[in-house]
Amino acid sequence: MKSKYFKCIFILGFNILLIKMSDSEIENERSSNSTKRERKCYTIADKIEAIKKVKVTNNLSEVSRQLNVDRKTIRGWVQIESELVNMQNKKKRRRIGGGRKPFFPQIEEQLYEWFKSERLDKKCVVNYRRLREKALEIAKTLKIENFIGSHYWIYLFCRRHKLCTRKITYVEQYDNKTPEEKRQVAIDHLAAVEILTSDLTSDTIFNMDETPVFIDMISSSTISFKGESTTETNTTGYGKTRFTVILLTNSSGVVFKTMVILKGLKKCPKCVIPKDIVLKTSKGGSVNTHLMLQWIDECLLRRSPFLAVKNSFAYGQL
Repeated sequence: MKSKYFKCIFILGFNILLIKMSDSEIENERSSNSTKRERKCYTIADKIEAIKKVKVTNNLSEVSRQLNVDRKTIRGWVQIESELVNMQNKKKRRRIGGGRKPFFPQIEEQLYEWFKSERLDKKCVVNYRRLREKALEIAKTLKIENFIGSHYWIYLFCRRHKLCTRKITYVEQYDNKTPEEKRQVAIDHLAAVEILTSDLTSDTIFNMDETPVFIDMISSSTISFKGESTTETNTTGYGKTRFTVILLTNSSGVVFKTMVILKGLKKCPKCVIPKDIVLKTSKGGSVNTHLMLQWIDECLLRRSPFLAVKNSFAYGQL
């Protein structure tokens, strides 16, 4: 009797275990199906094909399992069957009615034309602020009072017309003057110079400029043998080391003393310096106020035969 009793308990427990195992397998299968299901986009042809299967089988759940598509999605396709059929022969779109239409198409049309003229023709910089100001101006011209022109509206305008912010990679100088205007500017300048220099002789008209000179000026090309894989050359290692030279001349063609400014030295090196060269040093290698005063005293006001008939002090007042 006890053995039969224990046997019944064992069979009952085993059946309960099988039921629990089957329930866990079903839950795992459902969870795996839910994780396997991904978001997809369907063409109009796919949607019409699913609608036809629903009509043939008359079972929405079966079609949902076959296509692995949610029942609610297929039910929505069935409800807009007529719209899908009409759209099939017109446009191959994946969804119907996607995106909200612009509220101010006239403003957007004129704003886009203005943007094309600014970027393609004039090559001007256009940002959100300029777009908003122009949009408000167009709205005022069209007498549209309820247009705000917020920054979000400008952002959506750029998205609708495929515009984005880009980094400027090339800068071009824009000259809005015509050739006739440029010619007139040159004529006026030369006439003004002629009036200012009418009382001056050629000895009293000067031209001064400073220019950097590199110690080792290496050429970028050389004559070599044909068929070489690499063309090598040797340098002194001072290709970027430079010094500054100040040159001065007058309209008669006389060259004044030349000032040479060495970079990074505290004192001038002890060497033989030619008579027509003035050697100076500077930390940065360029001209400063102190060196400019020295250049006036030692180069511009230096007495020489071409200034013998004039007082040197007069040239210091120019």
